[in-house]
Amino acid sequence: WPLGGAEMGWDVRSEVSHGTPALAARVIQEELDGGATSITLKVASGDESGTPIANLAELDEALSHLALERVPVSLAAGSVGFQAACALIAAIDGQKARRGVVHGSLGLDPLGTLASQGGLPQSLDSALEEAAALAVFASRELPGMRALQVDGSPYHEAGADAAVELGIALASGVAYLRALTAAGLDVSQAARQIGFTFSVGRDFFVEMAKLRAARRCWSRVVEAAGGDTLAQAMVIHARTSFRTKTQRDPWVNLLRATAESFAAAAGGADVITTSAFDVALGESDEFARRLSRNTQHLLRHESHVNRVVDPAGGSFYLEEITEALAKGAWAELQRIEKAGGVAQALTSGDVQAKLTKLLESERKAVET
Repeated sequence: WPLGGAEMGWDVRSEVSHGTPALAARVIQEELDGGATSITLKVASGDESGTPIANLAELDEALSHLALERVPVSLAAGSVGFQAACALIAAIDGQKARRGVVHGSLGLDPLGTLASQGGLPQSLDSALEEAAALAVFASRELPGMRALQVDGSPYHEAGADAAVELGIALASGVAYLRALTAAGLDVSQAARQIGFTFSVGRDFFVEMAKLRAARRCWSRVVEAAGGDTLAQAMVIHARTSFRTKTQRDPWVNLLRATAESFAAAAGGADVITTSAFDVALGESDEFARRLSRNTQHLLRHESHVNRVVDPAGGSFYLEEITEALAKGAWAELQRIEKAGGVAQALTSGDVQAKLTKLLESERKAVET
C-alpha cells in the first residue's frame, strides 16, 4: 500500500533454527509471546544447521503453537526446499486453515542454495521446474504466499559490496521471472511470487540506500518485462549481517544489530530479522533472543521509525548514494546477463572469482 510500513510498522520476524521439532515449537511460542509477528523456520539441509524436519509429522510438531491463519510463516530450507514447501502446504490443510488468508513464503531459492552449498540434489533446471510448479500452485491456491525468495545473504557474507550484492540478486530475480513465465504465469503473476532477502551490514547510510536502490531497480526490471504497477513493488526481508558479528566481546553485537535494524527500517524494509548478539557463538538462548526482539520494539514503539514514509527522501547525500548503487547494481546485472545469466555465472566460477577479489581488497584495506 502507498504508505508501506508507516501505517502499521514492519513485520518483526524471528528466525527459528533449533535442534529438534519440539524445541523449535517451544521457541516459536516464546517468540510469539515476546512480540514477534511472523516466523521463519530454518530447516536443516546439507551442511547448514537448522531444525531437522524429515516428514509432515515433524513439521506439524514444530508448528504446533502457530496458527497459520493468523501468523505468517516462511521457510528457509535450502536443498530440501521443495519437500519442505510441500509439507507446509499439507500442514496448512491439516490445520484446516483457509488458503486465501494464509501469508508467508515457501522460501524456494535454488540459485541461492547453489551459491551457499555449492550444489543441488538435482539439476538446476529440474529445481527451477519444481519451484515454478509450486509458484503456479501458490498463485492459484495461496494468494498470500510467495513461492520464491531471492536471498542475497550468501553473496553479502562472502564479501560482496552493496552494488554487487544487488546486481546478483536482480539477476536471480530475472532468472526466476523467466522460469515462472515459461511455466505459464504472466509477468505480473510471476513477479508477485518473488520476494527478496538482503543482509544489512555495518555502513548505516550505504545499507539504507541499498534497500532503496533495490526497489528502484526491481521496479524497472518488472516494468521492462511488462508487469503492472502493483507487481513492480519489491517485498524486502532485511536481516542483520552475520559477517559483522564477533565471537569475542559479543555484547558489542547489540550495538551493531541495532544500527543494522535501524538502517533496515529507515530504508523501507517490509520485514526485519534482528539476529541475537550471541549468534556467532552458536544456538542463542532465550535472553539473547529477547534482546533481539526488543531492539525492534524500541525502534518501532519508542523511536517511531516507522512513522516517516521515506526518511532518506530528499537528502542529497543519501539520494546520491542510492543513485550510485542503482547504477552499479544495474551494470552488474547487465554484466551477468551478457555472460549468460546468473546460473552460468555461478557454475563457471565468475561470481566466486569476483567475490574473492572483493574480499581480498577489503582484507588489505583492514590491514593497512
